[in-house]
Amino acid sequence: MSKTNKDWHAQHRMPEHATAEQRLAWHRAHAAACGCRPPPPDIQRQIEARPSEHADVAAQTKPDRSS
Repeated sequence: MSKTNKDWHAQHRMPEHATAEQRLAWHRAHAAACGCRPPPPDIQRQIEARPSEHADVAAQTKPDRSS
């Protein structure tokens, strides 16, 4: 495991009541940007089973700070 990327974590909060697709996208983006720890085993299996089909969902994991 590597050092935590605090800036990435601050800007990419897991959505409250995240859907399965949002969780998968968040963990996929997290693994690419931070690497402070591996994804949970269930998420890792989904990432391996669906390598890139949900990459576009990653943008939905960024919080809306306009309100």
